[in-house]
Amino acid sequence: MKKPKKISKISNTDPIKLYVVGGILILGTFLLGYSFSKTNTNSQPQVIARPVSVQVDVPTRPLAKGQKISSVPFTKIEWPSTSDISQYYNVANDKGDFFTSQTFSAFSPIPKGALTKSSSDANAVVEGIPPGYRAITVRVDVESIVEGWAQAGNFVDVIVLRQSVDADLGIEAKVIAENVKILSAGASVETQSGNPNNTEAPPTVTLLVTQEDALKIRTAVTIGKLTFALRGVGDESPTLSVSMNQKSLLGDAKSPSKIKRDSFKGMARGPDGKMYVLDSDSQWVKDIKESNSQAANNAK
Repeated sequence: MKKPKKISKISNTDPIKLYVVGGILILGTFLLGYSFSKTNTNSQPQVIARPVSVQVDVPTRPLAKGQKISSVPFTKIEWPSTSDISQYYNVANDKGDFFTSQTFSAFSPIPKGALTKSSSDANAVVEGIPPGYRAITVRVDVESIVEGWAQAGNFVDVIVLRQSVDADLGIEAKVIAENVKILSAGASVETQSGNPNNTEAPPTVTLLVTQEDALKIRTAVTIGKLTFALRGVGDESPTLSVSMNQKSLLGDAKSPSKIKRDSFKGMARGPDGKMYVLDSDSQWVKDIKESNSQAANNAK
């Protein structure tokens, strides 16, 4: 009967076997730890870092080149906090009067580098005045500015409405300047081509005119009401009808207003000590106004 073989022991003198067994143990331990770590990581929710936002000042409407910042309303919006956030215009900190050196859209921060202290450095109106011309500003309303359709870049005929010096003519309308360009409307040189439905009437407009037309318009403002007749694109035709009055419009029908006034043949002091005048109807009346009143009554 054979004896069972004895299991051979690893001899301390066999280093190769020791290295192999040790390496297997180390590798197994590493793999087990890695697997546990990965499983534990996947079980935890991941935290996503979000940028911190701050409030910045932005204009509530578009800005034109050369526009004064203080003339535009501002509001605050949330904006990502960045290292250059201090480079944007801030209403509270920047107290000076600045002008834009370029155009800006509404609700976008304005970099300080795009602002200037001098309007001449970024004055779009001045840049649009050719030699020999002048720019003047007049007040307008919804009616005179054609509901706001007359905008920067458009051309208009300037009309003055006033009471004629000749009482027989009544109210008269007269074209005093033709084919005048609107340089800016409401302190903005931007056209509304991008938003054709935006027809809000501005309070003022700046017109490009000759020196002669500038004098006509400034004089007309003091004696009557200015209004505009809007021209179509590319229409440079001369105005064929330049004036109209109530007499021409309504005809030559007789009316009390057409009676000749301030006409008399003489004057004398009456028995009551008051002065009387002899009017054109050979009647003694107290004054010219009474004579005109009697003449009007007779005409009825």
